Amino acid sequence: MKELMPLALALLLVAPLTLISQTNLDTNQPLMSATPSASDQSVEEELYVLPEFVVSNDQDEGYYSANSTSVTRTNTLVKNSPISMSIVNEQLLDDLNIINTQDLAMVSASIDEDPNGYSLDRIRIRGFRNSFSRFNFFKRNLPTDSYNIARVDIIKGANSLIFGQASPGGSVSSAPMLANFRGNTKALSATVGNKDYMRMTLNANQIIDDNFAIRVMGVHSEQGYDHLFKSNELDALTVATTMRLTPKTQLRLHLEGVSATNRFPYRAMRDKTEIDDDADQTNGYQGILSQADYSNSITDYEVPFSPDWIGHLPQQALDWIISHSENNVDPITSRQDLRNHYALVNSANYGAVSGPDRFNDRDGLFTMADFTHEINDNLQLNLSMNVEQLNAKALGRNSDGAIRVRDSYDSNLFGPRIRPNNEVGEQFIRTYWTKNDISTDRMGSRTALVFENDWFKAKNRIIVGWDFFTQTKDERFYDQVPVGAVGDGTGNLPNGAFLQDWRVSNNQVTDAQRAFDYISLSQPFTADRSILRFNEIIESDIAILPAIPAGLADNRAAEWALGRTTYSKVNTNSLWFAEQSEFFNGRLHTLVGLRYDYIQIDSTLRKVSLDGFDPGSEDGRNNDQSVTYDKFSPTIGGLFWVNEQIGIFANYAQSIETPSGTERTPIAEIAPPELGEGIECGLRFDLLNGKLDGQLAYYSITKENDNEFAYSTALLNQIYPGSIYGDQFPENYFGENNQGFITSANLAGRRGVGDKTRSQGVELDFTYNPLPGLSFIGSYNCNIANEILELHPLVSNPENFELFGRPDHRATLTGRYKFRSGALRGLTIGASQRYRSAANQTRFDLHYDENGDAVGDPVDGGRTDRVYLKFGDEHTTSAFATWEKKLGQKRSAPKLTVAFRVNNLFDNTDFSGRENYGFYRESRSYNLSAKILF
Repeated sequence: MKELMPLALALLLVAPLTLISQTNLDTNQPLMSATPSASDQSVEEELYVLPEFVVSNDQDEGYYSANSTSVTRTNTLVKNSPISMSIVNEQLLDDLNIINTQDLAMVSASIDEDPNGYSLDRIRIRGFRNSFSRFNFFKRNLPTDSYNIARVDIIKGANSLIFGQASPGGSVSSAPMLANFRGNTKALSATVGNKDYMRMTLNANQIIDDNFAIRVMGVHSEQGYDHLFKSNELDALTVATTMRLTPKTQLRLHLEGVSATNRFPYRAMRDKTEIDDDADQTNGYQGILSQADYSNSITDYEVPFSPDWIGHLPQQALDWIISHSENNVDPITSRQDLRNHYALVNSANYGAVSGPDRFNDRDGLFTMADFTHEINDNLQLNLSMNVEQLNAKALGRNSDGAIRVRDSYDSNLFGPRIRPNNEVGEQFIRTYWTKNDISTDRMGSRTALVFENDWFKAKNRIIVGWDFFTQTKDERFYDQVPVGAVGDGTGNLPNGAFLQDWRVSNNQVTDAQRAFDYISLSQPFTADRSILRFNEIIESDIAILPAIPAGLADNRAAEWALGRTTYSKVNTNSLWFAEQSEFFNGRLHTLVGLRYDYIQIDSTLRKVSLDGFDPGSEDGRNNDQSVTYDKFSPTIGGLFWVNEQIGIFANYAQSIETPSGTERTPIAEIAPPELGEGIECGLRFDLLNGKLDGQLAYYSITKENDNEFAYSTALLNQIYPGSIYGDQFPENYFGENNQGFITSANLAGRRGVGDKTRSQGVELDFTYNPLPGLSFIGSYNCNIANEILELHPLVSNPENFELFGRPDHRATLTGRYKFRSGALRGLTIGASQRYRSAANQTRFDLHYDENGDAVGDPVDGGRTDRVYLKFGDEHTTSAFATWEKKLGQKRSAPKLTVAFRVNNLFDNTDFSGRENYGFYRESRSYNLSAKILF
């Protein structure tokens, strides 16, 4: 990728010049002259008209924004588009202090948070995961922050026409603040709040001359949270320029550097103690609380290890547990018994096993160049280029072990039956340190040619485009191991390896191969506790552990060992066209488009822990893969205004999302592209003389090959049975001749293939400006269905699997009022309310025998009842007050703005859930900011 940088920069410089020559210029007039020549006086006004590919926020009214470029990348009146979208303008971003992508859930019911544990960028739109944000339509992995964002467009549905690679639920694209010619301005702001919140920003726009403007923006942000070990920091600087090369040619540059550090504890703690098992020591685990590998979720599920979810446990499930464990030495006899079992964990130490040293650093550069040229009155060209370089480093515990609480160990580790069976008298976590280094280089270009005409008594806009993207990703993952565990090639281990196939396949990786720490829950989770800090000493709070193998000394030394490397290069070429037409004096609007994507992926994956270092010659262990995909994705839509107030619209679209190249199935195949298909229809309204604007829409979206499914081990065992793949991948299976159950340790990946899911719902979005200074924006989403349609053909019971963590209802409402006269002139007050209904977290299949007694497996003559675990509704209220005052009588006098904001006003900290895990909600936070504009 780095060798492409000189070429990219050369293209940025040369491309504008190739078209400037097509414009008639006065060669005696300097190109960057501050004073127009006489021949240019006639186009003086044209100099200040925004090009077709840019939208200004000057005409925004309150929370209402009329135009967007997110329909076809050209300036379009949103209400006349058959595509659904919402706009979060600069006013709304500022009022609610919306800083990152997840904050958008406060104002759009289409969006639900979907934290990934290391960033604030991942969300769901209409039930489907959106793994990355976009910046001016370009994919972005670096953190975003509102300091340089003018607005955020949320475009909904399976539409790859505009964004290219897109999730079928929708996409989010931030429009950057631009250097402009409206005036010289400088703004400084500082914000402080509780939980160690501090934020400072700089925003300065300077007109150098009539043809050149520059804007400098910067931010430093620090934020703490309720959790002792949770915080994030961000430093970023942006330089943006706008250059008018000719009256009809413009070049904009965006140069940004970002450095971010997130310290997020683990999102979940899960119960692996199997407290609800029966007394039979020969039949395996038969309970429901720790039943991950055999659950009816498409992904693993174990109940949270916290007493605060127990109140949500259905009574029937509790009765089943009481009956099932009645013959145990320590049976569960009441709800309070369960609370006592989880009593060592609370909101302060939930996930705290990560310690204060866990971090994720993401540093890099994000640059863009945007060139626009008006060839003639009907033809315009836009060329945009982007280069992103990201370097990420992370330190933490292994994600599988660090979140699971145990109270026993397996004394029969080298025997045929693998089962934790020796209780140690304490609850503990068995985990080891990991780290990773990830480098991502991406370069992309977007070219669009716009032709406008009035053919066939209609206003037509035809856009033809070519998009090209290339991405190279290099990942290295390390495990902490005991000193001396890594082989040198002279014994049973290849050079660099520290695991053997038979140990992995039989779940017999011991303390001799990985530097497991045993962390007790009974000791305080404070920053001065040695076992919680990163070091090179293997520690244990449990007296008899490590016990396998015997004879290992306490406080052994540890070192890093390279466990896995991946490399991928992805090239995507896309050709597309779109036609917007307007008929019958603006009553009928149509959009027709087609996109063709051709994707090439080259990827390698080496399990160094098993196969040792790459010898430099082909040894068949690098899992080399080279694949290509191609797809046509159509878009068609129409909107008809029945009268001046009511319109009806509908659209159909398909989408494709390119694989990362690093995600694999258990047998090391590259995960296929994610495909989407959706329909949408509804009513568009513009009522009360334009004061009430919005839409009511129904949607149905289908997605294939969803990357959010890290499949449960039970499902992977059906899709990739040992009878088919055991001989080729012996390390993935245990049992005789590798024909047994698939093991979760050291799989190449957990992606499956062939799944199809569907999301159906109804949405209402509106903005309402009833009076000058009074503005509302509201949103409501009703989830009709979020379900699995198909799984891999080898899955024998696809009807038994469900999707969890999706609420049936979400709603948001935000309002503000600005006093324009009287003693309170300059004061703005407002509030925001968000509602998220309870969602099913998992399903308990309760089996009973013919006598009605609880049993672990279905029996003849018995019955099975399905009971769901559901956490409570969420209500979040935020409020803000802003006061503006000019510091002087002159028009150019500085203006001071002071704002006070409160989030979660009523301090609702209930235990809640997302996807397949539970968490504690953040408590009330508040901040005070001051900004001076001069």
